[in-house]
Amino acid sequence: MRPKGSADLLQYRRRQALELFDEGRSLNEVARIIGCSPSSVMRWRDARAEGGEEALKVRFSPGRPPKLGEGQKRKLDFKLYPHNISRQETLSFLRHLIRHVPGHIIILRD
Repeated sequence: MRPKGSADLLQYRRRQALELFDEGRSLNEVARIIGCSPSSVMRWRDARAEGGEEALKVRFSPGRPPKLGEGQKRKLDFKLYPHNISRQETLSFLRHLIRHVPGHIIILRD
């Protein structure tokens, strides 16, 4: 998993690792200095060899795909907001239930 930080910071980290590697340090030593796994350093080395500096750029990660389809989302919205209660009001109510219902067991019924 990549560390948190801006794309520029992550690219700087990759370039720094490869500079250390180019100085003759081992994969393990570079990884220990940078704070990553040796396989990451090897992956960056191979990517640079194949695609140059452009290959070290950080790409956008879209995240996990949604588990619910659009139709399922609409059904859920209808069940959660049947009386035109706003999402914010519903979320506030659910937070209240979670705080005050013993054992945090909440059963939503039709």
